[in-house]
Amino acid sequence: MLSLNGTFLIVLASFVFFMLVMRAIFFEPVRKVKAEREEKLTGDQEHAQNALSQIAQLQQNYEDQLRQARTKAHALVASLQTQARQEAQGTVQKAREKAQEDLDKRMAELHQWREETYQSLSGERQQLARTIIEKVSGGSKVAAGE
Repeated sequence: MLSLNGTFLIVLASFVFFMLVMRAIFFEPVRKVKAEREEKLTGDQEHAQNALSQIAQLQQNYEDQLRQARTKAHALVASLQTQARQEAQGTVQKAREKAQEDLDKRMAELHQWREETYQSLSGERQQLARTIIEKVSGGSKVAAGE
């Protein structure tokens, strides 16, 4: 059978002492470094996940703002186009009215000039008719008196 002697107990005691020393010198610092490393990795992963969620949120906000800006831009462009069309129609209407006024004025001037010319020619026509009648009447006396 197995006999326990002093050597075994000394080896056992030295092994336990060696394990306690190794635990204090080697295993505890290694365990602490490993725990700190895992804690740092966990913190970095959480930080990365938070950063990713913030990036996703910022991207969503950017897309929403871009969509709103495009909507506002389209509305502004449509409004400006409508306003430009109205202004153009107003300008065209004013130009037509001015052209019509100018045409009416020119037509009135032309009508007045025609009336004045007609009156002038009417007076000259009557005077010419008298002159012709006088010449014809005077010429027949001269021809009869010869």
